[in-house]
Parts: sequence; structure tokens; C-alpha cells
Amino acid sequence: MVRMAMVPSGQPVVSRSWRQLCDRGSDLVLCLDFATTPASTAFAALASSSLVEARILHIGQSGPGPQDTWVREVVDTGDPVSAVLGHGEACALATAVADAIAVAGGSPPTVVLFDAAAVTPMRTGTPLYLSSRDHRLDHERNISLDVDSRELLTDPEVVKVVADLLKGARSWST
Repeated sequence: MVRMAMVPSGQPVVSRSWRQLCDRGSDLVLCLDFATTPASTAFAALASSSLVEARILHIGQSGPGPQDTWVREVVDTGDPVSAVLGHGEACALATAVADAIAVAGGSPPTVVLFDAAAVTPMRTGTPLYLSSRDHRLDHERNISLDVDSRELLTDPEVVKVVADLLKGARSWST
């Protein structure tokens, strides 16, 4: 098991890479974005919602990092990864992390991508794309939302959609 530590902000981290945003369950939900996007605070808003019952971990980078280390740190916790969320340019990284978790022996996690830069192929599943009104993506598994891109992860209705998806209470096609 990986030990928890505290960072100066008071939020626990699972490792040198992952920061824990909330702890309301044993299933892990991984959130990835690059530090240049507003998703860092938006993922925190999602984690603060009482609708999401999971342990949410966040990693924000200024660019691609040591993906194998990130995956190993998560797999070493022994907890199942139920979902991987990505935002913007980090969506390709999120799908690669999800594939690597499945290859490492875990069940393929649900993958939800917010305002993806492009359709991102996966080896172990097909992600769901959620797009703001400022960002449209032509894909059969895209849900276009009437929300500004800055509010995509903080809008209460979007938080409810994501929480329902994570709980399996909402179909991918709705």
C-alpha cells in the first residue's frame, strides 16, 4: 500500500504524483489535465460534490510526464480504478493511462473526456466525450452541452451527469 502524505495545501497525496481531491469510497477516479487549463480547480469542484462517491485523485502537469510511474503508483494502492477523466489537451494522456491500467491487470476503467482536442482512440474501450458549446467534436459518443467551456466541470447539471455516469445510473447514449 502507498502511504498518504499531506501537501502544503492540506490535501493528501497518494504519491509524489497524485493529489487526493476527496475520499468518499474505495474506487479510484483519476483526473488528468495540464496545468495550463482551468480543469485543476474544476476537478476540485467535481470532487466537492456529494454526488460523487469515490476517491478522486488529480494530476496536473505542464506537459506529458512519466506515465508508467503514474500508473504504477495507482496500481500499487490495490484499489480499483473505476474511471479516468481527462480535460483538453490531456485527454490523449488520460486514454493512455486508462489503457495502461487495464493492461496492468485492472478492469478497463470508464473514460470521460471533457473538451477533447481530438477523437482519441483506445485499445481497451471507447471514451465518452463531453463538449461545451464552445467546443464541438464530431463523434457518436459525444454529448454536447449548452455550457461555456470555463464552466464545463463546475456547472451543477454537468456534475450530475458525470456523477450519474460514474455510478452507472446514466447510459452512455443519453
